[in-house]
Amino acid sequence: MKLSTLKGAAASATLALAFFGATAASAATVTFSEAPRVIGTPYTFSYNNLDVIVTGWNYTHTATAGAQVTPTSQSDIVVNNEGLGVCDNVAGTGTQCGNTLIDAESSGGPEVAVFTFSKAVTISAISFNQNNKGEQVDFLTSAGSFPLTYRETQTFAGGGPNSDTFTLSLGSLQQLGVGVFSSKNPADQVRISGFTFACDGLTDCMDDGDTGGPSPVPLPAGLPMLASALGLAVFLRKRRSA
Repeated sequence: MKLSTLKGAAASATLALAFFGATAASAATVTFSEAPRVIGTPYTFSYNNLDVIVTGWNYTHTATAGAQVTPTSQSDIVVNNEGLGVCDNVAGTGTQCGNTLIDAESSGGPEVAVFTFSKAVTISAISFNQNNKGEQVDFLTSAGSFPLTYRETQTFAGGGPNSDTFTLSLGSLQQLGVGVFSSKNPADQVRISGFTFACDGLTDCMDDGDTGGPSPVPLPAGLPMLASALGLAVFLRKRRSA
């Protein structure tokens, strides 16, 4: 899946991308920390040859909707200096979003940010900021299209504003839904500040031919010298027998 080129305000956004690495399954961390904020949906970016599209939707918590969720009523995606959120203006209206935080809509209820990846990935951690005590987050996945399947719920730890990072074990996926809701205050505040991921079967998300595997085992330091010495001994023995 090739995503369209960013235009307008989205083109001015920058992603802080850090590559950690070095073994067969290197991980990358994407951090949403740019300004000014980006209005409109979808929001797209790339990491090497991995393309990501992010969309925002109104969200019905799985306790009501059940394990299979197909979001309706698309919302705008907003990225600013505190992370990524969604807001309740309908995409394409050109209206500035009044509230840029997940689960902070004044009318539509809880929201879900949906990440769609062009290759299968494994997400090992996701971080949030600006969240309040009592907030909860649903994680949902799919192989690349709706419906999303509910996987687990996590509860934010402290009073807000605060930051939390959750370790995830969701397996291979091409679509991740992050739905935030609160049993206390439907206008509570959450942003996604970043996530850590690896492309399945790839060492660095560069291309489909870059397969993973164990790192080469280094030879002992003296082994090349020993090999040279053995080769020389064989050569001299052949000369003497000639």
